[in-house]
Amino acid sequence: MTQCPLPNALFLGLDRSDLKTDITSRSADGAESVTESIPAKPRKWLAWIQQLRQRYPEGRFALCVEMPAANIVAFFSQFDFIDIFPINPSTLSSFREAFVTSGAKDDPSDSWWIGELVRVHHDKLTVWEPDSTESRLLSRLVEDRRAVVAHSTRLSNQLKGNTP
Repeated sequence: MTQCPLPNALFLGLDRSDLKTDITSRSADGAESVTESIPAKPRKWLAWIQQLRQRYPEGRFALCVEMPAANIVAFFSQFDFIDIFPINPSTLSSFREAFVTSGAKDDPSDSWWIGELVRVHHDKLTVWEPDSTESRLLSRLVEDRRAVVAHSTRLSNQLKGNTP
């Protein structure tokens, strides 16, 4: 993982649930902040990204998301103008609690805090990078080996179960 190349046109905080995704767009100076709720469907995310790209055709976007979010990271990694910052949920919790002592939280406000975290502290966060081709191949080979071992174990157990 490496540091984010700047400048970013927009800092994005994403908080998801099963049915919806709350995304806050923040300008670099923090003056502009818009929170939207989008259905948790990739085609809706795609339409939203396309609209943002029309508004900011040359800018980079810094997207911050709580892990685990493998599907979200995989989806947004297709865009070469988006730097993805995966964070540990405890990072967001500590950041939010520093300012919201009541402990109150909801998805829209969490997306705002995630966006603020990446806007203010992007230089301390790490940008996600995809695994190398070799690492992906090794992962597939390891998964294939596990499947073969599991199949062999099942066959062995069946044979042992049929022996008088």
